[in-house]
Amino acid sequence: MVVVLVAAGVVFTIKTLSGGLPDRVYKLETACGGTTYEDAAPYTGPGPHPVAIFMPTEFGELFVVRPDMPDRSDWAAANPEDPAAVQLVACGTVDSERRSADLVCGGYGAMVGRSTAVPMARATYRIRVYELRTHRELRSVLVEGEDTHCPLSISAPPPERLLSELTAAQWQPVLADLVEAAAR
Repeated sequence: MVVVLVAAGVVFTIKTLSGGLPDRVYKLETACGGTTYEDAAPYTGPGPHPVAIFMPTEFGELFVVRPDMPDRSDWAAANPEDPAAVQLVACGTVDSERRSADLVCGGYGAMVGRSTAVPMARATYRIRVYELRTHRELRSVLVEGEDTHCPLSISAPPPERLLSELTAAQWQPVLADLVEAAAR
């Protein structure tokens, strides 16, 4: 079923897949684009409410993020392995980015004779949290990624810039009440 909504002159198309939950959590990224899943677990009752988190890469694709708790222990509700358990999706987009000369990652490719340096931008993300079953938006917040650690390796060809990411401590105020508390 395809539903078209018009709000404030903007057309939204929501595609509902009956049955059809994918076999892997990373394949739920289509929920960020409006796909709903009728057979997804409902967002009801006491927590925890498993959440799949999707954030953009430097190249624009979405990838699954699995944050730990601030004490570096596993946050099981934010690390679901079974798509059938997922009740929420958190979808990030880059809202803005700020570059500075002091944020540069380097030394990539030094083993093959040439060293590549890549600037890092402080990214501010728009994080939208949706119920997977209905695509009902539960939250929308702006958060600047504080994690500016350089990755150990980069892809070839290298990106034009790297993006700061959210820390485990930053994910807590964005998601903890939706994930851990009783659904309203």
